[in-house]
Amino acid sequence: MAPKVKYTREQIIDVAVEMTRENGIESVTARNLAARLGTSSRPLFTAFENMEELHAEIKRRVREIYRDYQKDFKDYKPAFKRHGMQTILFAQTEPQFFRILFMQKNEDKTLRESMEEDIANVDEIIEVIQRDYGLDEEHAMHLLEHMWIHTYGISVLCAQGVCVFEEKEISRRLSESFIGMLTVLKSNQLQNYANDTSVEKIGPAES
Repeated sequence: MAPKVKYTREQIIDVAVEMTRENGIESVTARNLAARLGTSSRPLFTAFENMEELHAEIKRRVREIYRDYQKDFKDYKPAFKRHGMQTILFAQTEPQFFRILFMQKNEDKTLRESMEEDIANVDEIIEVIQRDYGLDEEHAMHLLEHMWIHTYGISVLCAQGVCVFEEKEISRRLSESFIGMLTVLKSNQLQNYANDTSVEKIGPAES
């Protein structure tokens, strides 16, 4: 007879997610989780086939938490900026969760493939950019990719505790990058910039 599970599947996930929030998903081992629950590890494998399945459930729950941060971004103006601000806030307040979603190796994926997997609502964001800034889909995607790289950089700095950004500074930096890129796109100069691969070496100033 299979051992009776003291906790439900969802209760186990709840505890595992909290352990992840505190010390990262690496801390969620069968031994550590059993100790946290006050049971042996054996009943855990009645609810889950293995720890990989549980880790997948943790990631699913974490993705839901991130989506909750973004659920109403379209109700704000500018909506696109709100999305970026919320991503950085997520990294600041839930650094372990940010690492799970956005700091795992995806060596075989392009930038767009990685974004579509991790951000999850790429199509919605593209629609918002097209609606608010009059760009076609191609240019809207290019703008999103550029801003994601910038937003991601700030988010990683926050999640890793490298430095601290105040909300006003984050807002200013995102605006500066956004305005610069939008100006390039609107002026139809993007191709000129992209084709210019020359980098001139500047020597020491003459005395």
